[in-house]
Amino acid sequence: MSSQVAQNPVEHDEAPRGPAAATGTGLQEAPANWNGTADETAALQERLGGYFNGALTSNLVYLGDRLGLYAALKAHGPCTAAQLAEATGTKAGERYVLEWLRQQASARIIQTDAAAEKFWLTPAQQECLVNEVGPDASPNFFVGGFTAVPGLARTADERLPGLFKNGGGISYNDVEHGVTCGVCRELGTWVRHALVPSLRALPGMAEKLEQGCKVADVGCGCGTALLTVAKEFPASTFHGYDIAEDALEHARAAVAQRGISNAQFFNPGLDEEKLPQEGTFELVMTHDAIHDIAHPQAVMKSVRGAIKPGGVWIIGDMSALDSHAANVHSHPLASFLYGFSVHLCLPSGLSAPGGEGLGTLGIPAGEMCRMLREAGFSSAEVLEEWKHPLNRYYIAHA
Repeated sequence: MSSQVAQNPVEHDEAPRGPAAATGTGLQEAPANWNGTADETAALQERLGGYFNGALTSNLVYLGDRLGLYAALKAHGPCTAAQLAEATGTKAGERYVLEWLRQQASARIIQTDAAAEKFWLTPAQQECLVNEVGPDASPNFFVGGFTAVPGLARTADERLPGLFKNGGGISYNDVEHGVTCGVCRELGTWVRHALVPSLRALPGMAEKLEQGCKVADVGCGCGTALLTVAKEFPASTFHGYDIAEDALEHARAAVAQRGISNAQFFNPGLDEEKLPQEGTFELVMTHDAIHDIAHPQAVMKSVRGAIKPGGVWIIGDMSALDSHAANVHSHPLASFLYGFSVHLCLPSGLSAPGGEGLGTLGIPAGEMCRMLREAGFSSAEVLEEWKHPLNRYYIAHA
């Protein structure tokens, strides 16, 4: 409860109605022309309460992943709070572990018995909460993106108020470390399970990659996509480009950890590491990045210059509808995607002078294809057969 509510209790017996009910203070009077109904007010309160509950639950999902609580539930469940605390090195905080378990069970994220004393994960919960990598890696793994939650909250508290008042943006090179990791993990699930099969399904692509060709990933982030394909096709050479040094550090560390010898990473913001313009690559990929770029048309023209005649650019970007009105009224994930946009994608798009600030849902399919043709590609079309939970994929021919 906020301090304002605590200091300003309702001062009359009648329950507050209208705007006063939404604040919980009872101090605001409904304007004379207010036409809301009690049902509308209750419905809004219920939605707001759901969002507040979701925020609190998101924090605890983040902790469950970070502290290894979910993994330990998979390994040791059914177990008590004491047993889980023992298994996760949180014995001194066993009481916190118990409260976390109760919250997660009441949120229907984990399982518990009738007495709420023992807790475990079903196979489906293991897939969503634990099975990120390794032999039991699941395409349903979902909690990686929650790594970004604390950093997004700090952005909202410390940086967004100034941007609202003064304008400007936040370069991807300056985002919170946890946000970088969360975005990489959120995008990585589809990449690890679907990218290589999708590439192999393109006519002639598998043969090119198996025989050996040059591939780039522009906006490569932590390098998950590039390294996944590099491992599958060792005869080809792979170059990743990103301006975020934090992400590039992760990518370079992953190269060493995984023993991949055919991949390198570069910062195109440095003169000596710019994207080459002499028609070097037969395949360029970009996953979920074009809408984040302050000057996307310039980047598209640069990518066109980097691709050999006959080469292709495969682009994944958010599956925006044809207009913002259509998104607001009809896109099933609009509130989530616009929310993410305010925290990350829009600030990135406004981080350079004259930035376009497209935002997460800023490029409908027709506009993407138009931009690609304007950048010099002979054709651009949607890859209807590439299925992704958030993105629409395109192929542009040099």
